[in-house]
Amino acid sequence: MDILLTAAGQLPALPAEHGTWLTTAARFLFPALALLILTGAVRSLLTVPHEPETWAYLTLPNGAAVPLTHWENILGRGKAVDVRLTYPTVSRRHAALIRSPAGGWTVYDLGALGGVRVNQRPVAGSAPLAYGDVLELGGVETVLLPVPPEERQRRRTEPRIRPAPPWRGLFLLTLFQALAALQLTASEGPGAGGSILAVFACLAAVMWAYVLVLRLLFRRVGFEMETIAFFLSTLSLGITASSHTSALPKQLAAVLLGLALFQILEIILRDLERVKKLRWLMAAAAMGLIAKDYTKKLEILDAITKEDLRSVKRLLQRKIIRCELARQVDNLYISVLAKSGDESGEV
Repeated sequence: MDILLTAAGQLPALPAEHGTWLTTAARFLFPALALLILTGAVRSLLTVPHEPETWAYLTLPNGAAVPLTHWENILGRGKAVDVRLTYPTVSRRHAALIRSPAGGWTVYDLGALGGVRVNQRPVAGSAPLAYGDVLELGGVETVLLPVPPEERQRRRTEPRIRPAPPWRGLFLLTLFQALAALQLTASEGPGAGGSILAVFACLAAVMWAYVLVLRLLFRRVGFEMETIAFFLSTLSLGITASSHTSALPKQLAAVLLGLALFQILEIILRDLERVKKLRWLMAAAAMGLIAKDYTKKLEILDAITKEDLRSVKRLLQRKIIRCELARQVDNLYISVLAKSGDESGEV
């Protein structure tokens, strides 16, 4: 990054007349490009159906088959569960049925009074559950069944609406970034150097590399949310460049760090066993971030002196006095009008 900034600092500054033309053109092109980028991403999100995938079925005593559309399913009588069993002997959160990456199922007793049984055997904590096994919750018998072969075949053969390719949105976003970098560089004048161009070029390169790697190596299809995220990151860099150019590399580093953390979190969430092992560590990290933010706010409050509070109080008092004087002038004006009897309102 330092090498890129050093090389960019040797670039010649844009002439003043070019900066005027860029500023004028940007006023018309920025809203149009932003509208095209956002509408393309949002339209792709809305047109592609996101139907839940069924992993198995759970038959009920009345003969109905409830699809299991999650890897983690809460069974119970409550309204917030995944599979609702409206029987008085079933607790609100009776049991959890979890699928492993290998395709096996495990039932967990959540401490219900009615207990959990698998094939008439009581479950102490957890027990594996195979297809065809009878799962008893508080005396209510259910059966775990696999997805029928006909349904699996239909899912594989039926046509699917695929998301729009990301190339059009990426091209428009790259054009938006290039125009923003040139316009900001021109507005900064001769002392701007090439740091703004270098930072925006780095963001564009990371964006294209991110999409190409996921597209070619991992067969990713939809990049709508990433396009919106990179668009918002571009706006944040633009705001930073217009107000505090020297902080631009730090803002870019924060964006790249957020992207790296997002990828790490995505890898962690792919394995449920890994998630269960790291859940307490993640909770502790979240509490640490909350505590750090709270400490920062306390430091800001401590930095506010009594003199600052007195200044704010004086300003408020002056505003109140001005409002009171204005009200008295209005009342005097109304009384004069009433005495003169001038209906036109002119004194």
